[in-house]
Amino acid sequence: MTETPMTPERLAEIRERLEAARHLAEVGTTWAAQEYSVIGASMHDTVLLLAEVERLRAELAARLTAQVVWLLEQGEDHEGGSVLGVFAHREAAWGAILAAAHGMPFAIDAAEEGKDGSRSRHGGCDWLTLTPHTVTTTEAIEAGDVR
Repeated sequence: MTETPMTPERLAEIRERLEAARHLAEVGTTWAAQEYSVIGASMHDTVLLLAEVERLRAELAARLTAQVVWLLEQGEDHEGGSVLGVFAHREAAWGAILAAAHGMPFAIDAAEEGKDGSRSRHGGCDWLTLTPHTVTTTEAIEAGDVR
């Protein structure tokens, strides 16, 4: 027996057959009632399977794109800057932040914290930032789930 791939078009065809069989079953055709029962059970299983596949795909995509790293950067206004470090979580950057802040030539005159947990310090024309960045994997890009 050759299996027909389950596509949205095939699912629509099965739904049409099921609706026609249900209508015939209502008017009393034994064959239609049997077909309705068989197709209905098969379609129900297929819909459940498709829903589970979609749920797993979404879960995998979320896992693949959910990783966040924290970049510690330092530089001068209008001159650019450089990355001092990449950290798996914000707390891991504290030692490097303190060292970089103590190394700034001017006293810190402004400090901000963003809603995303980012931090920035400014002293004279020098700045220091710690910002979150989402890591997108090759698998996520290939799955078309790039945020």
